[in-house]
Amino acid sequence: MGLLREPLFRFFLIGAGFFVLYAALEHLRGQPVTLSGAGLVVLLEEYEAVTGRPPDAQQRQVIIQDYYQREVLFREGLRERIVERDGRLREAVIERMQQRVSGQLKEPSERDLVGYYTDHMDRYYREPLITVDHRYLATDPGAGEALLASLDAGEEAAFDPAPGGERLSRYGESMLRAQFGSEILEALKDAPADRWVGPLESRRGWHFFRVRERRPAEPLPFVRAREQVRADYQADVLAQRIDAYVDARRERYPLELAPELMGDDGTTLGSDAAPRAP
Repeated sequence: MGLLREPLFRFFLIGAGFFVLYAALEHLRGQPVTLSGAGLVVLLEEYEAVTGRPPDAQQRQVIIQDYYQREVLFREGLRERIVERDGRLREAVIERMQQRVSGQLKEPSERDLVGYYTDHMDRYYREPLITVDHRYLATDPGAGEALLASLDAGEEAAFDPAPGGERLSRYGESMLRAQFGSEILEALKDAPADRWVGPLESRRGWHFFRVRERRPAEPLPFVRAREQVRADYQADVLAQRIDAYVDARRERYPLELAPELMGDDGTTLGSDAAPRAP
């Protein structure tokens, strides 16, 4: 521990860190950006964990391009000697490069925001809402059909305290998915009104539901959506700047996919179109 307090030793460590980064940069210079089949599986699993659904063909292409973009930003960050010593070097370099490329954003005008809202109105909807009665058991009910029949007959059996309560009023689909999982959400979307369904298993236990009300998605007026419109507008400006920066460096960093990801016709497996040319 005493060595770490010596200024000369700390200087040596900093110098060694620069040497390691320079060596990494020299190794990456001119090397294609590669993505293996196993690497893509990890990216797809991360997407499904976040969204609750597997990506379709178009989303797979977006995931691959996002991986490529981040790798280019990382390498350009090394070229520009951006150094962070907090144990999360890669993410820190990418984030710093994103900030450097995007630059200072000017505040959009009201006209800009209204135009953006009009062009992207399909984004600004209040999600569908569902109101349900809810009964819950922490352990396997075994005779689930008998319990279901008793509920339909209006005979209340002994249940455990239900997470969220016995009446879930106007829950958004995203809230239901987060609380009970995608399978239960899909079951509730298809369930007949005013009829008990179950038992449906979640990570918490077993559930019985009765749909009492459904409210469809509704467009949000601009005044209610304004802050989200502003955030989306600025995010799109940032994305356009980063896209342009990365596209200008595709010749320096060609994208190379593993053979197992490519079909016989040169398209990415599972996609409807060929990936962008490097």
